[in-house]
Amino acid sequence: MECGSTIDVGEFEDILEEFDVNKELITLINDPFYTAFRKLQKQSERESDTIPKHSGNFQTSEPSNPEASSQYPSNLSIDTTDYRAKFLNANEHNLRAQKERDLAVKKAARFEEKAKKYDELEVKFKEMKKEKEQLERKIATQVKHSEENSRLRAKIASRQDIEKQLRASRNEQQQKAESLLEENTRLMKQSEEDNIKVVEMKKKLEEAKGKTREVNKEWSTRNEELNKEVVRLNGVIKKKEEEIAAKETSIGILRKTNNGIMKINKDRNRKIEILESRLSTAMRQSTPVKSPSSDTPGSSGEQEESQNPRKKLDELCKMKN
Repeated sequence: MECGSTIDVGEFEDILEEFDVNKELITLINDPFYTAFRKLQKQSERESDTIPKHSGNFQTSEPSNPEASSQYPSNLSIDTTDYRAKFLNANEHNLRAQKERDLAVKKAARFEEKAKKYDELEVKFKEMKKEKEQLERKIATQVKHSEENSRLRAKIASRQDIEKQLRASRNEQQQKAESLLEENTRLMKQSEEDNIKVVEMKKKLEEAKGKTREVNKEWSTRNEELNKEVVRLNGVIKKKEEEIAAKETSIGILRKTNNGIMKINKDRNRKIEILESRLSTAMRQSTPVKSPSSDTPGSSGEQEESQNPRKKLDELCKMKN
């Protein structure tokens, strides 16, 4: 990508995404721990070059012939140290160091690749920085132009809306004017027809007025007769009302007398009930016992006395009824 070439906003966003992805690599390379690790890695490489490489199959330097060992004098001090164990231990350490060296070499290769990428990214980043500044300037100018364009578009849209509204209102006004013209012509024709009808109606009105006069005369005479009849009926009604009032007063008097008579009858009925109770007790007491001497003259007097209360009772019943 050339520095002077124009970049769209979408391309610029893609470049920024790539830059964000490689940010972690840049921060790792700038870390001081990484530089210290590189130094240790170089030292380990130098030490590994000095160590001789071997297959790992070691043999001890023990004498295979026991007679040869007997040739040495017996007064010599024998070294009892286990050189084989030491050698095996050293071999293990060497193998571990080789593995660590291989791992360090691999890591160093990775970091070198990352460092190369970092150098490339630095160049790209500088180019992108320049392009970013150019793009920011262009975007700023584009934003200004876009704001002006949006403002102008809004004005144009508002004017277009106003023009549409005006066209619609003009069409409505034209339709209304046409409908009004049609209505006017229709009304002119209708007014001519109405004038003819008005003349006919005036003639009919004059005829109706003559008839109404005659009818009014008849109604006036009838009203006079009806008024006279009403006056006569009012007099009759007053007389009947007076008769009704007199009857109501007489009815009230009769009710009062009836109430008094009812009270008197209630008192009489109470007295009759008292007498009946007394009579019944007297009858029980006066019932004589039959004896052979019942034909004596004294017995006939007692029978008459017993019959007298019965007569009184019958008279009271008649009065009650």
